[in-house]
Amino acid sequence: MQIKYKTKVSLFIYILFISISVAAIIAAIFSPHWSMWIISLLTIAFLVFSYYQTYYTIDTEKETLQIKAGIGFKKTLSIKEIRKIEDTRTLISAPALSQQRIEIYYAKYDSIVISPENKLAFIACLKKIQPNLIYMDKKSKN
Repeated sequence: MQIKYKTKVSLFIYILFISISVAAIIAAIFSPHWSMWIISLLTIAFLVFSYYQTYYTIDTEKETLQIKAGIGFKKTLSIKEIRKIEDTRTLISAPALSQQRIEIYYAKYDSIVISPENKLAFIACLKKIQPNLIYMDKKSKN
């Protein structure tokens, strides 16, 4: 069975996407070149596509976590290789549209940062497959 979790989207990202879209439309309106409309529409299409194509899928039969973000990012992890999950507010580039993120540590030295909308349900689903998984929330770090 596959369970799909949408990414959490912060207010900052909403405002950023809307601002870029409005700026692209204004630039197209005031440009004498029709090519600016194409660039503006492609920019808006990219933002909308990125929004709708950022999600995380847990496959309970294959025991995998698939991370999809926008056009070019797709990664599949074995859930059995996940060692630890920590809350983080890092701003590093990641397949996440929110600052409320979790960092997943897997294999020996690898990690990836994501932001599932329903973080606790997401982690609970992973723990059903990988019961040895350690989750360190903000409270346990202090």
